[in-house]
Amino acid sequence: NTYLSITGENIAEPLDPPLVPPTQANLTDYENDNLKILWSRQKAQWDQSVNVNLALIDFARSAFDGEFQRTLNNLIGVASSSIFLTWFNNIFDSYGKAAPKDITANENKLNLPWNPAQRDFTSVIRQIEDASIFSSFIGQPKADHDLSNAALKIVTDTGMFPSQLMTWYEEDDGTKTFNDLKLFLIAKINVWYRAGCTTAAQAGYAGNVEEEVSNEAAEQEYYAALKNF
Repeated sequence: NTYLSITGENIAEPLDPPLVPPTQANLTDYENDNLKILWSRQKAQWDQSVNVNLALIDFARSAFDGEFQRTLNNLIGVASSSIFLTWFNNIFDSYGKAAPKDITANENKLNLPWNPAQRDFTSVIRQIEDASIFSSFIGQPKADHDLSNAALKIVTDTGMFPSQLMTWYEEDDGTKTFNDLKLFLIAKINVWYRAGCTTAAQAGYAGNVEEEVSNEAAEQEYYAALKNF
């Protein structure tokens, strides 16, 4: 099951129950009533699975176009609650194999340099996580330390956060995860942003941001924060 191998979730299709079971003479009224209750539950599960499938189909129609949508439309006539699953497996098996240029583009995205004067650090986290998702999708998942190394290199290459990085390396005992690093850097770099005392020249991107905010209180907050790193 391609969907199961990618998502780790299995879609168990319920059985489409036959007609309402007739009353059986060899059973008591209580037993016959229980059979009908069981049938009602099975029918409700089936109806729900059909509705979920239709909702997934509507989403797929809006998210995909061209050949992908035509493939989906060709499956719509199948009387099954698992049309979406069939379509997903078909699309992935046919088109889910990455070409070398796709893998290279994803690596470039993973390691895209960061300009703190132009975008915030959460965008760096998104680019790393998006690249990780793509890698997993094509069957080449990134190890957790690969994601951490990418984030550390991107931050290091700015040349602007030596104190924060030193603190991380001092605290990292070898058990820290990428999620730990993500939370650490977001918190520390947000303090740096809130200080509001960074000029374009200080960021190394002259002309890209406004000049330094001459705010003594902000500067004091910044340097006080540095002491706590």
